[in-house]
Amino acid sequence: MPRLTKHLSAALRPHNDEGAIATIVAIVLAGGVLMGILALSVDVGQLYAERRQLQNGADAASLAVAQDCAAGKPCDAGTSASSVAGQYANSNSNDNVSQVTNVCGRGRSTLAACAPPSASIYDCPALPASPTSFVQVRTATLTSGGSTLLPPTFARLLLGNSAYPGKTVTACAQAAWGPPKSVRSTLPVTISLCEWQRYTTSGTNYAPPPPYSSYPSSYERALYLHNTTGATSCPAGPSGFDLPGGFGWLNSSNCIANVDANSWVNDNTGVSINTDCKGVIAGLVGTVIYIPIYDDTNNLNGANGSYHIQQFAAFYLTGYNLPAAQPNSVRSIASGTAYCKGSDKCLYGWFTTGTVPDDGGIGTGPSLGANIVQLVG
Repeated sequence: MPRLTKHLSAALRPHNDEGAIATIVAIVLAGGVLMGILALSVDVGQLYAERRQLQNGADAASLAVAQDCAAGKPCDAGTSASSVAGQYANSNSNDNVSQVTNVCGRGRSTLAACAPPSASIYDCPALPASPTSFVQVRTATLTSGGSTLLPPTFARLLLGNSAYPGKTVTACAQAAWGPPKSVRSTLPVTISLCEWQRYTTSGTNYAPPPPYSSYPSSYERALYLHNTTGATSCPAGPSGFDLPGGFGWLNSSNCIANVDANSWVNDNTGVSINTDCKGVIAGLVGTVIYIPIYDDTNNLNGANGSYHIQQFAAFYLTGYNLPAAQPNSVRSIASGTAYCKGSDKCLYGWFTTGTVPDDGGIGTGPSLGANIVQLVG
């Protein structure tokens, strides 16, 4: 029995496998299996990394072009849009180089129409349903040396694969824009559709959006609460009522009102600024606020009133006169003008275009200057 134990223990010693392992490694190397594994892990990994960079670039580029289109900026697929797309595509590439092969879309006359996607799983998704406004950007491989092929690292070492030139990797993204479904209004006021139409010529005349090297002061207007001075042609009611003409206050919490488009919202009756906004409004001067625009009112008899919100507008606030605010008056930062004084209550500024920061989704109906921009494919 002692002899049997000795033979078994000797047979289990690790060094007795060294010859077998060396033989297996030699077979693997001779058969190209190891090279195949290297090609699979390294070269395929490079392809995935390249596609991720191109996809990030396509996503960023489509969002940037869509934001320009939504803001009314130059949006020409042949020049400005391609330039913007190229900047964002390149900045998302590790070597700061990539190629934008196509920019197309719907919603601006300067955007070329997009061709339907192919059946390839690597192609763009289906085009957004009409009438959604969108931009589509396609990106593809471009090396710092000018090649459109991503060169392999190990794949050429495989038997019969020495002539493999590399591969062009592609990516595609779509970004849509449109009026928001909802807005988290940082100043709980609502402005009548009549006022918005009057000051924007029914949406055809917006001030350029910020930032400003010089203020577009010619666009500046005063929105009077309840038409106390008779300075607007919009319908109005007696002092103390939140009736069409100028603007009215909404119920709020911490000077914020969450408002859905195409909905009824309750007013905060009376002409004084909301208590929770008194110390907040001064900090909003010099910013774009997103304001609900109402097209109808209900039961506005001094109590329990409501507004029907059609959509939202972007308004650059330059100053105000609200006697109960802290401070109660701020002259226009653009012109130095105090448009109303004493007990009159008004906001100063201009209607412009802007992208709503809250992602409540794209709604329906007309855009009144405020838009949501989001990836849709």
